[in-house]
Amino acid sequence: MAINQVILEGTVGSVSPNEKGNYVYVSLAHDVYYKQDDKEIKETHWFGVSLFNGAAKWVLENVKKGDRVLVMGRLSSERYEKDGEQVASLRIIARTVRVTARKGEKASEAPAPTVSESVPDFDA
Repeated sequence: MAINQVILEGTVGSVSPNEKGNYVYVSLAHDVYYKQDDKEIKETHWFGVSLFNGAAKWVLENVKKGDRVLVMGRLSSERYEKDGEQVASLRIIARTVRVTARKGEKASEAPAPTVSESVPDFDA
């Protein structure tokens, strides 16, 4: 049996729905900090997150740019052509999203995890 599971916390950069509202693409920024030559370095890595049906609807109603969220799902790879070149990319197909902090509040100020809401069933 193969395991394909991703758990990622980051800051929402954008929430982009399709016209029907049954699909949402979220860009998620995850910051990594490290020291190099006694200097602290911050790198921001961007991840694409896809949500469908009930999950997409929940995110549209409850998640805004700047919110911190915890995403649980699986990796999906895709290939496409861009400017005549083959491009490969990874994205996260999310099953669960939890808001861990609203824009402008620190994670330590956010409601307890039992208060944060999970996405309803995928096909709801």
